[in-house]
Amino acid sequence: GIAERLASKYPGAIAATIAEFGLVDSYASGYWGTATTSTYDMVTYLDTKIRTDPGSPVLAAMSSANDRAADGTAQNFGTARLPGVVGTKWGWTDDRSSAHASASFGPDFVVAASTYGSAEQLSSDVTAAFTDGPANPSPSDPFCIPIAPPLCIPGTAVASP
Repeated sequence: GIAERLASKYPGAIAATIAEFGLVDSYASGYWGTATTSTYDMVTYLDTKIRTDPGSPVLAAMSSANDRAADGTAQNFGTARLPGVVGTKWGWTDDRSSAHASASFGPDFVVAASTYGSAEQLSSDVTAAFTDGPANPSPSDPFCIPIAPPLCIPGTAVASP
C-alpha cells in the first residue's frame, strides 16, 4: 500500500517526524508497520500540523479518505463517528481484530483513541467517552488535551507527561 511505498522512498521519515514535532511517546523501527505512537502524540502531531501547515497534504488526505482501505477494511469507525469530524486516519493490526485506533480533527478540535479489540469496540469506547459522564464518576480533575480550545474528558485524571 501507500504506507509501504512512502516508507521505502523516505526511510527516515518517521524518526524525523518524531524529532520535528517533539513527540514523546512515539518510536521508529526498521519497518513502518512496527513503529509505535500514542494517542497523546497523535493529537500533538495533528494539532501542530493544523496550526502550522493547514494546507498540508496529510490533512487533505485525512479529509478525503476512501470508505475502504487498500486491504478492504472499512474506514468508518472510532473518532470518525463524532459530530463535526472533517478528517480521520485509522489504524489496525494485521489480524484486523486485536487492536484499532483512529485520530480525527474538526474545525476546532483534535481527538484520538485506541482500543484493544474490534473497530466496533473502538467506536463504542469513543461514544462512551463523549457522553454526559461516566456511569460511576470518581472525584478527579478532568483530563485535558492541550489544544486550542482544550479537549477535556470529565471524570478522568492522568499525570502530565
